[in-house]
This record gives sequence, structure tokens and C-alpha cells, in this order.
Amino acid sequence: MNLTGPVEILNEVPNKSRTFVQLDLSGLGLDKFVFDQRFDGTSGYVIDTMQGNRDITGEQLDAMKNAQFPSPLLNYKGMGTTVELAGKEKVGDRDAYVLIGKPKAGPVIRYYIDAETYLPIRSVMKIMVPQLGTEVEQTTETSDFREVDSVKVPFRIKTTSSLQTVLVTITQVEQNKQIDQSLFSKPDANTGK
Repeated sequence: MNLTGPVEILNEVPNKSRTFVQLDLSGLGLDKFVFDQRFDGTSGYVIDTMQGNRDITGEQLDAMKNAQFPSPLLNYKGMGTTVELAGKEKVGDRDAYVLIGKPKAGPVIRYYIDAETYLPIRSVMKIMVPQLGTEVEQTTETSDFREVDSVKVPFRIKTTSSLQTVLVTITQVEQNKQIDQSLFSKPDANTGK
């Protein structure tokens, strides 16, 4: 089924992130769904109205630590990651170089770099999902690159796994904005912020 709603993604160098999703499930006889994933560079937390709030641990936490902004390929050596060229493959009708990223901890990632534009068009990783008790392969495809403040930014991000497909269409990008640091952290139990 198709569900729609707003998504807000915040990123800050080197690897802080927040993804906030809100979906209206009233058509299914349910309340709204809120998913608020926060990572402060060290620890992660999820506010999830369907599966319950929880700390992020294990491979999921390692993957967040390795997800350097704006790209883990910019500082891979400093992070202790090795990257190998694994040849070329087709991604749709595009030729792409395949890079295998092997971090010190966390899942291996296959990066697909467009052979003509050198833009990242796909990444694939398998990650253990504790809530399911199994490993899930996740593919993220980026497209519709547009220049914002002299930086090419994907305005279409499609993430697929055996569980779901999520398509995010970007409507606005703001760069170098001040971000309230509490948005990356686990909310305080007393204040809820």
C-alpha cells in the first residue's frame, strides 16, 4: 500500500543525523505513525509509535557511525575503512564503477558510482535488524541530482528491502544552517526534548 507524509532529514558533519517521518494511518483505522531516528555521532535512538522507542545498537549503530556526511567516501581512510574497486556493473541503463567499502566495524557497503558523471547512484548493504532477528539487505538509489549552492544533491532517494520500499522526493535543501543539537540526541526523560 502507498502511504504518504512529510520527511525531514538533518545532517551535520561529521556524522550526526536525524530522520523524522510522520504518516497519516487513519485510512487504515490507525493513528498517525511517527518515526524519529536520532544519532549524535556516538549513540542512536528511535522514537517509533509502532514498534516502540529504543536505543540503536549493534550493526545499525556501527552503520550510523560509518555514515560520514556528506559522503563516507570523503574520509574513508581516516575512519579506518578500506575501499576496493570491484569492476563495473550496470545500474539500469548506466555503467557504474563498483566500490566495496569495508569499515573497521559494521556492515560492508557496495557503492555504485556512475561511470560518466561520477555521482553515487546506488549503495547496497546487509544489516542485522534486532527487531526482526534477521539480516536484511537494503538498497538505496539516488537520482535527480540538482545543484544547490554549487553542490550536486539527489532530489530522489529510493530505499528498498524485502520489507518495504521508501521513496523520498526532496522539495527543499538548505545548507550550512544552524541546527539545534538536541535534535540529534535521545530526548530527556523529564522534558521530552
